Amino acid sequence: MEIKAFGDAALLIEFKNEISLEVHETLIRLYVNLTNASLDGISYIIPAYNSICVGYKKEHYSFSTLKNKIELISFRKPLLNQSKNKTLYIPVCYELGADFKEICKETELRKETIISLHTQKYFTVFMQGFVPGFAYMGVLPEALKCSRKTNPRTQVAKGSVAIAGVQTAIYPGNTPGGWQIIGRTPIPLLDSSAEDPFLFKTGWKVKFHAINQDEFNVLDRKVLAGNFKWSELYG
Repeated sequence: MEIKAFGDAALLIEFKNEISLEVHETLIRLYVNLTNASLDGISYIIPAYNSICVGYKKEHYSFSTLKNKIELISFRKPLLNQSKNKTLYIPVCYELGADFKEICKETELRKETIISLHTQKYFTVFMQGFVPGFAYMGVLPEALKCSRKTNPRTQVAKGSVAIAGVQTAIYPGNTPGGWQIIGRTPIPLLDSSAEDPFLFKTGWKVKFHAINQDEFNVLDRKVLAGNFKWSELYG
């Protein structure tokens, strides 16, 4: 772990430079402990793949004093509140996957095997970025590892479930994108009327399960009618 200045009112805590569950678990322990410490004068705490950015008020801390405090907190026994670390069960219609031909060719796997591998594993939410609500999740089974598209799409449909590298994600809106599309979910990832508008949280687990086109349509109508609640996804 290395702590360095990040501008004049923030610092950056950096861990090993890789996308892995090991690094993420170390990072999330410190993130939870920092959050639970409720330090006065902290403006924000933002976790990413292998770093945590901490903003602070200069009248409360100098860089060195906050750095020393964080180093002491890092030695504390983790106090993870398991009630806050939910598992989300996300339905996916793999019949709507547009890139199976390319993925099958690159991975040398059959479509059925790709779906099976994607639905068997519990994925961890590493971070959010790119656009609001876009959660980077991993780690994909090694056999599913694949490259991004050479020519990204100018528009990817809302709810598209995709894979790239060792990660998987869902596009929260109609946006450009270069990941390989393997399906689509009718579940909304954003709720602008909620106090917390984002479905995913860093550190949560996600498990996908397959539904057919008819089941997708039923859920889609339920969402459009305003009769769907995120609590239906919680494990």
